[in-house]
Amino acid sequence: MQPFLNRADFCLVVLDHEGSGQEERPAHKVKEDLKQRLEKSGWQDRAQVLVLTPELETWVRSDSPHVPDVLGWAKRRPSLRQWLRDQGRWPESRPKPSRPKECLEVVLREVRVRRSSAIYRQLAERVGLERCQDPAFLEFKQIVQRWFPGNAPP
Repeated sequence: MQPFLNRADFCLVVLDHEGSGQEERPAHKVKEDLKQRLEKSGWQDRAQVLVLTPELETWVRSDSPHVPDVLGWAKRRPSLRQWLRDQGRWPESRPKPSRPKECLEVVLREVRVRRSSAIYRQLAERVGLERCQDPAFLEFKQIVQRWFPGNAPP
C-alpha cells in the first residue's frame, strides 16, 4: 500500500482469514499485525484492517425469503435451513453454519446451479444488508461512517 500513501486519504485492507496463509493464528492477531505494519509504513490512523471469519458468505444465512429463491431452493422441501441442518452442516444450537462457504457450494450443487458473481449480486440487491449482524460487516459500516460522516444514511 506504500505507493498509495500520498495519493489516498484512507486505506482499508479486507482479508478472508481462511486462505490467508495465517489460519493457524487468531484472526484478531492477524488484524493487529497488519494494522501495525500499515501504521509503521506511514498510514498512521488512516488505515483499517478487517479480517473476515469464517467467510464473506456468512451473510447469506439471512432468514430472508429471497435467499432460497435466489439460490433456486424456493419450491423445495424441507426448507433450506432445515435441509442444511439435516445434512449436519448447520447445528440447531448455532445461529449460522460453521462453514458458510461450503454450505453455499453444497446447496448450489444440490440445485445444479453454477456459482457465479451474479448470485452474489442478486442476493445483495434482493436480500439487502440491514439484517446482517456479522461483526466484520458491522465494523466495516462503522469505519465508512467515521471516514465519510456526511454520507452516512439517516
